[in-house]
Amino acid sequence: MTVKTVLLSTAVLLFPSLSLGYGATGHARQQLRLIAIQLIEPQLTPTAMQLNLPALPVTVVEGDQPRLQAQLDVLVDEGVLSRETTVSMERILTQNGWTTRQSAAHHYDRPLMIRQSPVRFGTAHLLHTGEIWVHNSAENATEAEVHFQWFANDLAEWVWAPAFDQDARLERLKASADVPLSGVATLVWRDQRWQLSHLETYSN
Repeated sequence: MTVKTVLLSTAVLLFPSLSLGYGATGHARQQLRLIAIQLIEPQLTPTAMQLNLPALPVTVVEGDQPRLQAQLDVLVDEGVLSRETTVSMERILTQNGWTTRQSAAHHYDRPLMIRQSPVRFGTAHLLHTGEIWVHNSAENATEAEVHFQWFANDLAEWVWAPAFDQDARLERLKASADVPLSGVATLVWRDQRWQLSHLETYSN
């Protein structure tokens, strides 16, 4: 794929004129950078700060998935989820004969009207944009690859609960004020304007 550059012209706002080289330069590059910021910022928090919950409702048998159960229980305490527990008795055959065992199953859910709604746990802030590459895609459309850095703020208290200590994504988010995260946005020239095609928030 041949990397091409937007010419030094405000025509980048109307139709991207390309030549061999690196990125967009001068005024045209600044115009594209401003457009990228306007497209990235509104999508950053919804994309990067959404909790990955299992499909609800979900049932966890006591002792089967202790880490998941501990995390879900934290969310119950925080009012994010509700929990119902059912206890049943079952007979199992052991080396010493038949015995009765008690088992508990925990059912986690959210109200039906918000069951599929995203659970946000903070806000993402765009720190700055970096390199911008403009090229032709496999579909022969003009695309701009915009590199940027960002950090998380206003994190919910529950992200520091011990149950989430081994969550790699949350660990990176908690440290992002000191070690910003890197992302890549793909803009595509379509219908006579730049549009956000893809947003990768964890590229490093």
